[in-house]
Amino acid sequence: MSGLGPERYPYRGVRVDYTPPAQIERTASQKHELTALSVDKREAAKRALKLWKALVKYVMTRDGRRCRICGGRQKLDPHHVIWKSAGGEDSKENVCAACRWCHDAIHLHQIDVSGNAEKKLRIQRRRPA
Repeated sequence: MSGLGPERYPYRGVRVDYTPPAQIERTASQKHELTALSVDKREAAKRALKLWKALVKYVMTRDGRRCRICGGRQKLDPHHVIWKSAGGEDSKENVCAACRWCHDAIHLHQIDVSGNAEKKLRIQRRRPA
């Protein structure tokens, strides 16, 4: 047997050997534009990360470094009340502190959290079916 050729993986004619596509020729100005674009993206990502870290620090201080659900102090995570996948944003009204266990329970739909994290959260534990 010689490496990862078709004789090693003969499943439905799948070929393992791969040849990359030909390189696209770019002019000097196009290369400069791509480099400038990638630098801008990196700078934007750095700014976003810096803002996120500042928000998490604020939230943990605001919540007294305690879980807003059970009051625990260990393994705290920031939790989006309105999930990012549902259109929630990174704001102090939408992020609260949750311990790892409560955070997992929230994402397993065992606990419902709603409301404004700055004011009062509504926490409801779901009963097992």
